[in-house]
Amino acid sequence: QEATCVYQLLQEVLACLAPQDVESYTICLHVSAQIIVWADPLLLRQVLQNLLSNIFKYVPRQTEIHIETTQATPSSPVLLSIQDAGPGIPLEELPLLFGKFVRLKRNLAGTTRGMGLGLYICKQLVEAMKGRIWAESSGRPGEGCRFCLTLPPFSLS
Repeated sequence: QEATCVYQLLQEVLACLAPQDVESYTICLHVSAQIIVWADPLLLRQVLQNLLSNIFKYVPRQTEIHIETTQATPSSPVLLSIQDAGPGIPLEELPLLFGKFVRLKRNLAGTTRGMGLGLYICKQLVEAMKGRIWAESSGRPGEGCRFCLTLPPFSLS
């Protein structure tokens, strides 16, 4: 693990994703270039790519994606959140979301293909970096979903 600038890493991830996907959404970055986490940049890149790819798969185009970082004090964990304006996640399915081979009921019926491993892998990678990942959703259609992860701060002390 190393000192990793979240803003710079996000710029790299967005540059690597398909332009037609990225350009179909309004991506609002509320991320300070000063926020540095103690993380493995390759693992964190994989997590961010997975989360954004899911949004491109399941969230209607021409909507906003808000990516935000907050840190209470320089020694507190960094909270990174990605909020979409998609269909949201039914409350009863939230606890299952990061399990292996889990797909939402509505997605099993749809045409979008997936193995149900993306979020499981995200969880393994975030936990390997001593962080935590979870999802929040009101469960009301159209209010979207917010994926949150915490990562240890990089501190010089």
